[in-house]
Amino acid sequence: MSNDPSILRENAPLDMARLADVLRGSELTELAFLAEFRRSTDADVDQLLDAVRTGAMPQVERLAHRIEGAGRVIGAGSIAAASCTVAQVSQSGDDGALQAAVAALLACRQSLYACFESRHPALALPASGGDSHGVCEGLVFLVVEDHEFQRGMIVRLLRQLGAIEVQGFADGASALVAARELGAPAVVVLDLDMPDLNGMEVMRIAGQEQLALSVIVNSALSENLLRWPLHTGRSYGTTVLGAIAKPLTAAKLAPLLAQYRHDLRQAPRSRRQSPAVPVLSLMPPHAAHVVTAVECLAQTERMLGPIGL
Repeated sequence: MSNDPSILRENAPLDMARLADVLRGSELTELAFLAEFRRSTDADVDQLLDAVRTGAMPQVERLAHRIEGAGRVIGAGSIAAASCTVAQVSQSGDDGALQAAVAALLACRQSLYACFESRHPALALPASGGDSHGVCEGLVFLVVEDHEFQRGMIVRLLRQLGAIEVQGFADGASALVAARELGAPAVVVLDLDMPDLNGMEVMRIAGQEQLALSVIVNSALSENLLRWPLHTGRSYGTTVLGAIAKPLTAAKLAPLLAQYRHDLRQAPRSRRQSPAVPVLSLMPPHAAHVVTAVECLAQTERMLGPIGL
């Protein structure tokens, strides 16, 4: 099998004959192979975008060639050609040309994934219409995460899914200030375990002040513990869309945002502008200690492994 670029059709998302040749020498099924290719390509693209933002051009060139090579191996001619262009332009010093080349690479990736999903619907990300790439369009996001790297990853994920207005915050107090100043509905991706003002306190204050926030809890807690902050947050009068165990991914996020969009379309306009009235009377006297108990359980889990409840 030759890797001569002239053999690949550069305008074709996927050469099925080339893919079949690769699979003949692999123990993986086509579905598993394409899923793994998408996972590794997404990781490389994320690193490439980081390198572009920081001006690390040798890293951009290296990652672009890696994406190109992987594309050529499976017969993904268009993404291979687009990656090759990124590598070439990265050494030109022309920022505008580089941004255009990167945009073309992202468009080719989307076309390639659409091809994957047409062959294997199981690869489709669960969003409205089976495509998550624009699920964040038109929404305002506040990302509250004290870990800088994780915060950056979430911000990039939201932008890749179509979000334009995204703000990141290292603490709950700053996020609340921004929410008050915003004066418009926003989706908050909220960590729980933060210094000073933790995620539960953010939800309590948001409920008391009737801020127009819809919260997605994103925590290191295991799935069986996430129901506690979910129910407690709602009892504060805060709209909680759901709770997601870290790491946050498009596949986990898309169903919550699709449901959120559906609810916005169904709700009367007046209701959209007025969050639910807090129902603090439903909280038991010891509710203030719930987050402490949850954090203790989380720390125990990190040391001993998952705890069944």
